[in-house]
Amino acid sequence: MSRPTAIALVFLFAAAGAGVAGIVWRRAEIASEAAGLRPGLDAADVGARLEAAEAITRLRARWLAPELADLRPLVVKRLADTIVDGDVETRARAAEALAAWGPDATDAIVELLGSDDDQVRIHAAWACSLAPGPATIPTLRDRVKDGRPEVRSYALDALGRMPMPRLDEEAIADMIFRAWKDPVPLVQNAAAEALVRQGVITGLPILAKNVKDPLARFWVRYDAYRRLRGCFARANKSLPDYVASAPVPTRSKQADAVLEAVFSDRDLQRGIVDQLQVFKNQIMTATKWTVFFMGRHIVPELVARIRAEESNGTVRKHAAELLADLSDPALARPDFYRNARPTVEQIALPALRDELTRRAEQPRAAWPPNESNVLLDVMRALGHLGDASDVARLTPWMSSPDADLSIRAITAVARIGERLDGPAAIDALRALDATGERATERDAAITRLTR
Repeated sequence: MSRPTAIALVFLFAAAGAGVAGIVWRRAEIASEAAGLRPGLDAADVGARLEAAEAITRLRARWLAPELADLRPLVVKRLADTIVDGDVETRARAAEALAAWGPDATDAIVELLGSDDDQVRIHAAWACSLAPGPATIPTLRDRVKDGRPEVRSYALDALGRMPMPRLDEEAIADMIFRAWKDPVPLVQNAAAEALVRQGVITGLPILAKNVKDPLARFWVRYDAYRRLRGCFARANKSLPDYVASAPVPTRSKQADAVLEAVFSDRDLQRGIVDQLQVFKNQIMTATKWTVFFMGRHIVPELVARIRAEESNGTVRKHAAELLADLSDPALARPDFYRNARPTVEQIALPALRDELTRRAEQPRAAWPPNESNVLLDVMRALGHLGDASDVARLTPWMSSPDADLSIRAITAVARIGERLDGPAAIDALRALDATGERATERDAAITRLTR
């Protein structure tokens, strides 16, 4: 054995020994920390017992140390007792901690799901939805018929998250019944998403119905947006693979047609885009992401809103912003970007060019509300999509007295110029060089273009 090899082996075994020593030391430290927390599980105060149980739960989540195994039954019992005897806050904390124990807490959760106390069943069902296990399926199927809608909703969430193919046809039939016939729309939403998670794509129309229902309460629409967004994300990701993984072949029958029908439903699209004027951050964010996931299907509706001057100014602004986002490869996930880009180029690009040309010919006083913000995103989209012909359209805007519009036009021309070759690139460079305004931004754009 050569000397360098021998030295390397010495260092290797030394490092391995240090690693083993470190593990032994850390396990001893965990055992000591758990022993220090053990008395807290017998404290007279419910809050103190809960804090000790949560601390041990966090230790287990970080290290999965066997030293904590002896404490498991007592910790699970204390958490279950807190769900039974605690107040609203401590019950929620205990349910979340109980879910973190996974299969070790299954028996306790099943027992809690059978309680006569509504609040106990609600928190137990919520814990099960956070960490569903196959052993809870029979009990969850009973809870789908529970008298409390919260229990039904969480039970459906848990069933939907079960790995396929855990549910039989009877369980799927129960979920379909709840999706269409449950009197509470929030339970319908939960059932519909659970169906999609289990490969039954026909759950999507139920969510679409509740999204666009003008009579539905705000939280019903928001919940439908949130769940629909998740369904769109999973379906767009790889619809053929997703549907093919369904346990029963008939579940994927006509799935492509159903999904296309939901995505292309103009009433649904109008209902979603209308929500861009709702001044609530949660529903605004959910709406934007839902539009983003719908991709190419919703592009014509966004274009129609930009062209309609009588539209709400906030909706026009956000419609332009979303088109710009759909055209930006840095913002869109690659699969969504590839999906939307051809439609954006074919349908949206001519409309964006018309909007820019039309406003250049009008006095600013004649612009509709929020138009300057609309134009900022129109220019951003043109920067990503435009060609040599758009340099001429943007050139007058580079000298605009509005600083934001001027800077955005300069940036857009620079982006277009980076994609051009030969004379077209030189024309873009000349257009930038001839700009007498915004020298700092202009010089930075020229530098980018001449690298």
